[in-house]
Amino acid sequence: MLHPKQKVISSAMSEGGDDPRPGADETVPTRSPEESAVAVVSETATDARRRWLYAYFPWVLWSLIAMAAAILLFVWAGQVPAEVPIIVPTTVAEGGAADRFDAAADADAADSPDRDAVAEASAPKRDLVWRIASLVAEGAVSSEATVGKKTLLATLRGLGASPADSQQLLSSFAEKPSKIGPKAVVNFVKEKGTGRLLAAEIVSGPSEVWQSVRDSSNAWTGKKIDLFVEHRKIARAVAVAGDFRGALVDAGFDDRLGTMIDEALDGHADIAKLRPGCSFKIVATEEIVEGAFARYSELHAVEYQPAGRHKPIRVYHYTSNNKKPVVGYFNAKGEDPYRGKFRAPIPLARVASRFNPRRMHPVLHVVMPHNGIDFAASTGTPIYAPASGTFGSVGDGGACGNMIQIEHPGGLTSIYCHLSRFAPSSRSGAHVEERQLIGYVGQTGRVTGPHLHFGIKRGDRFIDPATLKLDGVRVLPKARKGEFDEMRARLDRELDSIAQGAHGSAEGEEDGGAEEGDAGDVIYETP
Repeated sequence: MLHPKQKVISSAMSEGGDDPRPGADETVPTRSPEESAVAVVSETATDARRRWLYAYFPWVLWSLIAMAAAILLFVWAGQVPAEVPIIVPTTVAEGGAADRFDAAADADAADSPDRDAVAEASAPKRDLVWRIASLVAEGAVSSEATVGKKTLLATLRGLGASPADSQQLLSSFAEKPSKIGPKAVVNFVKEKGTGRLLAAEIVSGPSEVWQSVRDSSNAWTGKKIDLFVEHRKIARAVAVAGDFRGALVDAGFDDRLGTMIDEALDGHADIAKLRPGCSFKIVATEEIVEGAFARYSELHAVEYQPAGRHKPIRVYHYTSNNKKPVVGYFNAKGEDPYRGKFRAPIPLARVASRFNPRRMHPVLHVVMPHNGIDFAASTGTPIYAPASGTFGSVGDGGACGNMIQIEHPGGLTSIYCHLSRFAPSSRSGAHVEERQLIGYVGQTGRVTGPHLHFGIKRGDRFIDPATLKLDGVRVLPKARKGEFDEMRARLDRELDSIAQGAHGSAEGEEDGGAEEGDAGDVIYETP
């Protein structure tokens, strides 16, 4: 059997044509059938390899190019393996969005007992900023003064700095120290023995420090210190078994948080009367400066669970985002009680009738002056002194029913009518403190129902009690209610994620009497 090419050549030769191949006149060796078969197989394999290269070589080439590009991009971007965490610290200059935390992450972290230890272990190492207090350890003498109502220059002079030193020190700052309020503190360090001023710091806040140092040539160099500041959100429960501030410390808080909690609950509940068995849930942000706790930058939300079978009270810190921001601690209804010069005799009670010189009397049906404010309240509701003073008369007031008069400084006299009964301490001539219980609401005298008539006299003339800036309630504008509700819902989830303290609440139980802070049964008055 001949190879196909051999068939063509043989055919041409048999027809008598010239053999086109070089050396056609030479004798062509013939192949055996076995050799021809091997040649065909060899050429077939070569063709297969060629087709494979044509089909896959471009794909292989582009894959290599893509891998090379990925490696170059990886190196250019400065990536590191995933198991090596990168923590970018927040400095005073870089602060802003880093001060806020994702609510869900905060809720998850709230129950972790080792949260602080993990954060400390993962934090980047950083050299502490040099402070002038280190000079004291070397033998220098320090002194300090609060600015108060004085100027910085006057404060420096008051600490003993010469006029020249005071002026040069303040001139050493490229940017004049700002936010210098009455609570700002000036620290001095002097050389022991000579009294030569070495350095000074002006501290207006934990992270607001201006420092000026004198060199060997007596030149002053001043700057604002770039302190390393961290903001950490924390959520914990506090069970009160004895002292309130001691319970805060036991729960891992700084006791200064107690003042913020008192302010947050002011008007909503009176924590001065808290008893063992109550508990709190707290969401706050603490500020860490140079690795040390400095302050609580914000108290976001507080839940107060009174001792006994009472409903918990929650308040939320809200600041509106507009030119004239609304700031305060509001309850779930968007209401924030505020304190006036005179405390309201019945906290958060509704005003049923205001001061009116030409009011139609509801019983006599004639125009008669209404020389006070009527607070709507049920019989037995406690009445408290709005300010300190001395009991004047305590007894029957005729049409005023059971009446108390309290004389206050400045020629003011407060009057309370229609009481059902008097407190045991309410005696003529006795001293009375602000918020002291003096009696209980009733309907004695000429009235149509239980209420408290509250009047104020300046000398012998009645005045409108509202002019004394009594306690009242601010209500959020409707335009801000939606934003507030979104924030409240997020904070509610964070509060709910905190494990309940040792003393739980009894949901659905009715509060007894007129217990303070029970917002559910209170009618609010919008000033």
